[in-house]
Amino acid sequence: MFSWWGFEGDKLPKPIDGRDKHIVKGAFYTIHSALAQTGVYWQINDNWKAEVTQARVRNRNFVNKTFAYVLNEQGDYSINMYQLGGESVRDISQLMVTGLFDTGFINHNLIFGGSFEKKEMRDTSYNWDGLCCTKI
Repeated sequence: MFSWWGFEGDKLPKPIDGRDKHIVKGAFYTIHSALAQTGVYWQINDNWKAEVTQARVRNRNFVNKTFAYVLNEQGDYSINMYQLGGESVRDISQLMVTGLFDTGFINHNLIFGGSFEKKEMRDTSYNWDGLCCTKI
């Protein structure tokens, strides 16, 4: 990501040559995701059924980002590395009951239920490596 914060000059630098590789070794963004789910289904009778489900979703990310600051009209820039990461865990529970019944000549299809979700988030410690690289 390029930023103009700290830019000195009145004119923009020339456009970046698309053949140049502005890559900093060690930069990455990694995500690990996992989902586990289970459920129990009951056929109570011909007209009624119920289900209970439980799921856990876990996401972890590890990031080593770069921020480039364009310094002047010549296109010189400095790069800072920002290392961070975190984890989120969601537990989701759901109950649903469905049924068919009649009241006289009227047929009814009843559906009711509820769900609950709990989410926990944790951030890892982060590190800001100022001026890891400079192109002048």
